[in-house]
Amino acid sequence: MNVTIAIDFTLSNMEIKDQRSLHRQLENGEMNSYEKAIFEVCNVMVKYAKGGDFDVYGFGGIPHYMDHHNTVSRLWNLNGNKEDPRCHGTMEVLKAY
Repeated sequence: MNVTIAIDFTLSNMEIKDQRSLHRQLENGEMNSYEKAIFEVCNVMVKYAKGGDFDVYGFGGIPHYMDHHNTVSRLWNLNGNKEDPRCHGTMEVLKAY
């Protein structure tokens, strides 16, 4: 089965530095809400995903790997590879996130 994941970076989730943001990086290595969801869903789906791979996209935000790019992108490969959105396994999805 081909499995595709799209992660919402729209402002409805607040800026990453905002304490109310679902994307904010927590201290002491604890997972934020998105990381917890990604971890749980991917761990279930990896058994069914073809080759253990996920196509992972971000939408509604500014990709961190695009230099001098300050406009919101509708859709991008979360792993930073412009040609291939694939991430292998749960940990690679989390790393891309």
